[in-house]
Amino acid sequence: MNKIYTDSYFHIGEQHLATGLPNQDYALAGAEEGYAYAIVSDGCSSGGKTDVGSRILAHATQRALRSAYIQGRVFDRMRATRVRLETEAAIAASAQLLNLALRDLLATLLYAVVGDAGGYIRVYGDGVVVVAYQDGSMTLRSFSWKDNMPFYLAYTNDALASFKEAHGNDLWKMRLIEHVVHVQGDGVCEKHIEHTLAEGIYGIHLPVPRDEVSQVEYIALFSDGVEQIEGELWVDAARELMRYKIPKGVFVKRRMIRGLKEYRKKGKRNLDDIASAVIRLAHEEEE
Repeated sequence: MNKIYTDSYFHIGEQHLATGLPNQDYALAGAEEGYAYAIVSDGCSSGGKTDVGSRILAHATQRALRSAYIQGRVFDRMRATRVRLETEAAIAASAQLLNLALRDLLATLLYAVVGDAGGYIRVYGDGVVVVAYQDGSMTLRSFSWKDNMPFYLAYTNDALASFKEAHGNDLWKMRLIEHVVHVQGDGVCEKHIEHTLAEGIYGIHLPVPRDEVSQVEYIALFSDGVEQIEGELWVDAARELMRYKIPKGVFVKRRMIRGLKEYRKKGKRNLDDIASAVIRLAHEEEE
C-alpha cells in the first residue's frame, strides 16, 4: 500500500455548551501493519451517558477490526458481519461491566477500513461519508433517517422490536435516505437513494475495491454535526473542513480547529457536536 496518514478530531457543539452536557461525539483513526481505519460515533442527545457509549462503541470497533485482520487479512462484506458481531459482544460486555443501561449506549457508528486487498465503509445510523480521489473529484454521501430515528447497534431483542415498530413494522418500507453528491471540477451531480428499514438495520456497505484504492486520496467520515453549522450547506461544510494545508501529522485536528474558528468569526456556530476521522493514502511522489 501507499504511505498512509490518519487522524481524527471531535468538538463540542454550542447547544451542549449552553446546557452543560458533555460532547457526545467521538472519533478514532489509526494505521496498523497492513491496514488503516477511521471510526466516528455520535451519541444520542436524548439518551443517557452516550458520551461514554460512543467511546465504547468506537474502541470496540477498533478491537474487532484488529481481530478480523489477524484472522483473515481481507476486509469484505462477510468480514464486516464478523466485525459487527464482535462489536456487539463487546458493547454487551462493557454494559455489564460498567453497569450501563441501553440508553447509555445509543450511538451511531460509521467506520472505514482499507487494507492491501481493498476495504469498505460501513454506516450504522446517520452521518456523512466523503471519498476524495487523486484526480480532484470527490463523492459525498449524507445518511439520514426519516422522523430523525436512526438505528443504533445497541438495539437488540425488545429494543430492536420497538425500533421496528416505531418505523411502521415494515422491513421493506423506505426509511433511510442517502443523499449523494459527486463533484468533478465545476460539475456537480446529485441524487437521492432510498433504503429500506431492513437495509438500514443491516448497515449500509460501501466497498472500496482493490483496483480503486490507488485512485483514492482521502476517506473522510463526519458525524451529522457537519450538517448543523449555521447557514452552511453540509456539502460545503464537509469540503471546507477537508481543505488540509499540510495533510500529515495531526492534519484533521489542525483543519477542524481552524475551520470551526473561521466559521465562528463569520457568525456560523457549530450547533451540534461534530467529529471527523480520516484515512489519507499518500501520492507516490511522497514516498
